[in-house]
Amino acid sequence: LRTRGAAGNWNAGAVHLGPFLIDTIVPYCEMIRLPEETVGLSVMPSWYGDDRGSGLANFDLLCRAGADGTWTPWLTAATETQAAFGPYAPVALTPGQTYYFGCQARDAAGNLEAWPGGDGDTFTRVIFNRAFLLIASRGQAP
Repeated sequence: LRTRGAAGNWNAGAVHLGPFLIDTIVPYCEMIRLPEETVGLSVMPSWYGDDRGSGLANFDLLCRAGADGTWTPWLTAATETQAAFGPYAPVALTPGQTYYFGCQARDAAGNLEAWPGGDGDTFTRVIFNRAFLLIASRGQAP
């Protein structure tokens, strides 16, 4: 890099910079497969990513309740790779409902992976914990 004055004279010294790299590689995110059924009051999805350019920056995650539900944002610009879903946030979980999850990765250069579409990356049907109550009774003699 060298400067030139208004009279057209070039500066004798130069500054050497570079090389300059332009990252156009889209990063990758995938959720770890959940069991078909989850027993409990919440689901603990996890995910991972990879980027061969400028490095991973964060993840956006989306969720959908039911096969005909609407995809909605769950976590935006998340840097963790696991988070609790439920029992009340981001939605109140419904027993017997199937929840779908998808993720997309963002790298340090701002490249953003496309949404997975379809049924996302993974899903699970939520079954709440079953509590059993044992009742003991004593009979009385006649």
